[in-house]
Amino acid sequence: VSAPLTWIPWSNAAKAVRARGRIVQALQKLIDKERETLHHPIMMTTSAGEDGGGSAASSENEPTSLLTRLVSTEGFTDAEIIDNILTIIFGGSDTTASAATSIWMVLSKPENKVVRQGLQQYSNYALTDKFCKNILQAYPPAPLAIRQTKGPVAIGGDTI
Repeated sequence: VSAPLTWIPWSNAAKAVRARGRIVQALQKLIDKERETLHHPIMMTTSAGEDGGGSAASSENEPTSLLTRLVSTEGFTDAEIIDNILTIIFGGSDTTASAATSIWMVLSKPENKVVRQGLQQYSNYALTDKFCKNILQAYPPAPLAIRQTKGPVAIGGDTI
């Protein structure tokens, strides 16, 4: 196993590191803008989308966007917010691609001809729903997720 050649400017690894840096800078600007909006409540609107941005709040001042929720939650550093957003953006594309691959693999098998024919009927939502749920159960796109807490957490009276 060799380390990525990030020190070679034209390598794919170096390009990826630079691209990630640009994404992080853009996300940091969005976080800063969101914090500014949260500190000046006059700028907030009463319904989603009226101001054309993603920082709208509901009439009860409940955050309506993921970014607003993350920024307004105590205990998240900017780096943690950025990491969570990157996980959602890029993790979502991997799991979607994995699920689509599993669906096409199952549908391509000759013994599933009847299923293919049933799914071609666009009005057969119940069959499509069952099929997708079965695929996700048989071939989970993200079979394992490991999380670590920052400290002890109480769940249902038990401390973890």
